[in-house]
Amino acid sequence: MSYSLVNLQQLRYLDLSCNNFNGAQIPEFLGSMLGLWYLNLSYTLLHGKIPPQIGNLTRLIYLDLRCWDFYNPTNQYPFSNDLACLSQLSSLKHLDMSYVRLSTAVDWVHEINMLPALKELHLTNSGLRYTVPTLHQFNLTTLEVLDISENNFNTTIAPNWFWNATSLIFLNIGNCHFYGPIPGEVGKMTSLEEVSYLQSNLMSTMIPPSFKNLCNLKILDLENSNTTGDITELMERLPNCHGKRLQMLDLSLNTISGELPNRPGPLSNLTFFALLGTKLTGNCFFWTLVGTK
Repeated sequence: MSYSLVNLQQLRYLDLSCNNFNGAQIPEFLGSMLGLWYLNLSYTLLHGKIPPQIGNLTRLIYLDLRCWDFYNPTNQYPFSNDLACLSQLSSLKHLDMSYVRLSTAVDWVHEINMLPALKELHLTNSGLRYTVPTLHQFNLTTLEVLDISENNFNTTIAPNWFWNATSLIFLNIGNCHFYGPIPGEVGKMTSLEEVSYLQSNLMSTMIPPSFKNLCNLKILDLENSNTTGDITELMERLPNCHGKRLQMLDLSLNTISGELPNRPGPLSNLTFFALLGTKLTGNCFFWTLVGTK
């Protein structure tokens, strides 16, 4: 028995992803593998309460507990009442708990804020319902990827704690039942490359003028976000920086109106441009672009 325990403590890397454990409980003995820096239990059909012993793995850098979002014959998911045990993992850089049931995790933002090394956070469709407008001390200064999409927060999009994450490269807050206008603070997030507000309710507003500061922006998804206004004004608020990196823009199912301009401006490098269900008129400038490339 002691020999087995020593071996467990010597493990550094454990990947059990994509195995079918058919609804088995997540084993508590994982918490005895004190040397682990990589633990991947994604897509394993494990379920039950996430054991708090996970908090013993203070060397963890990578933790993936992501569940299947469409294939789950037992219809059972792992769950946790809070994320308190994770707040001890000060070396953690990657955390994915997408589709884990976290509906009772009231204080999850403050608990995540205890992870100063965190670079990626994925909490898609985790049943989250609570957020906070601000944090007294913002510790997530290295956070690059934030995906909290498909959670029902049902609150204003601002103020919200994540607007202080100026290191973000990827931000997905689509289908979160946020409402209200995007704040001007987004202009400080100059590292952003991909942003999704899919199916948000921007209450018939336009993106703020500070969007033009996002010179690294490559993908902007505003589909069905209740964005409204004139297409010319919207283009004036898009980044038109040297290099023009914007490649994908989705404005579908919004009340964008007006006449498409003859000059593409910030849209000259687009490879994907969706305008389904808008009220635009005029000639499509991109036909001219196709002929010149």
